[in-house]
Amino acid sequence: MRLELESEATKDRFRVAPKDFTRKRLITLPIAALLILRGHKVSQQNAINKVFRELDQLEAAPTPSAYSQARQKLKPELFAHLNKQVVEDYYRLYEKTGGVKRWRGHRLLGADGTKLNLPDTPSLRVAFSVHSNQHEEFVQATAVVLHDLLNDIAIAASLGPVSGEKKPLLEKLWDATLENDVLVLDRNFGDYSLVSWAVLTRRNVIIRCRRQSFSVVEKFWQSDKIEDIVTLNVSQFSKTQQFVKEHGLPESVKVRLLKFKLPTGETEVLLTTLCDRCLYPRQEFYTVYGWRWSDETHYDRIKNIFEVERFSGESEHVIRQDFFGVIFLSSLESVLT
Repeated sequence: MRLELESEATKDRFRVAPKDFTRKRLITLPIAALLILRGHKVSQQNAINKVFRELDQLEAAPTPSAYSQARQKLKPELFAHLNKQVVEDYYRLYEKTGGVKRWRGHRLLGADGTKLNLPDTPSLRVAFSVHSNQHEEFVQATAVVLHDLLNDIAIAASLGPVSGEKKPLLEKLWDATLENDVLVLDRNFGDYSLVSWAVLTRRNVIIRCRRQSFSVVEKFWQSDKIEDIVTLNVSQFSKTQQFVKEHGLPESVKVRLLKFKLPTGETEVLLTTLCDRCLYPRQEFYTVYGWRWSDETHYDRIKNIFEVERFSGESEHVIRQDFFGVIFLSSLESVLT
C-alpha cells in the first residue's frame, strides 16, 4: 500500500488536475490519503497534529484549510483502487497456503444494499435522492457492496441515488465478479434479467424467491415437491424483454428449485443455476444461503464500527472519498485479521 500511494503512476492517475501534487508541499498525495483514512472522530486540526507528530514534523503541521484544499485534488477512485489491490493480493497470497475459504471450489459472493443518510445540501440533493416523512425531508444514497461471504472481503462497492440493488450490481459491480463465482442473493434480486445475465457470463446464482416472482416458482410452491429442475422463460414485462434483447441474453434458462421448511414453520424456495444434483446436494443449499447473513454483519461493521455515515464534509467529492475509504479499510482489516 505504501508503494502504491507513493508511486508516480498513482499520482498521475488519481489527482484531479495535471498540476496537482507537483509542487513540494507538506500535504502530499499519500499524506492527504492517510488523513482521510484516519477518520474524523476528532477535530481536523487534532487529526492533522496526530499524523504530523508521528512523522516527527509537528511544528510544521498545516491548517485544516490547507488539508481541505489538498483533498479536493484527490479523486475518490483512489480508495476503490487501493481496495482492489488489497483484494487481488489477498487471493494471490492466501490461495497458495489454502487460506481462502470456498464452497465446492466457488467463491460465494453477496451483493446487498443499504441506505446511507447524507448531509442535506443542494448539491447532494441533486447527486443522490431526497426522501421525506411526516416530519422532515432528508437526503439518502444507496450503497451496494459486493462481498466475499466466507472471507469477509469487500470485493467492490457502489454509491448512488436510492434505487433497487439489481441495477448497481449489473452496471457497476459485475466486472468485479469472476467466472465460476456463485452469487447468493436475497429476494430483491429475483429477476429474469439477472438470472439470464449470470448464465450468459458463466456465473451462478442462489436466490431466495418471492411467491409471485415467476409462474414456475409459484407452481412449485403449491406442489408437494421439494426439488425440481424447470425452464425459466423471459417474462412478459416490456422492460425485461427489451433488456434481454439489447444484451443478447438467452430467452429461457434451466434452473433448479429447492424448497425448505424453516424452524419457524415458514416455507422458503431457493432458485439456483447449479443444477447438478450430484455435485451440489440439495441440503447444502440451506447452509449456503444462511451464510448470506455475513452481508448483514459486514454492513454492521461499516456503519457502527467504521461509522461510514460520519462524513467529514458536505460535498459529493468528500462523501465519496469517505465512503470508499471505509470500504478499503474494512477489507484491509479483514485481511490483517
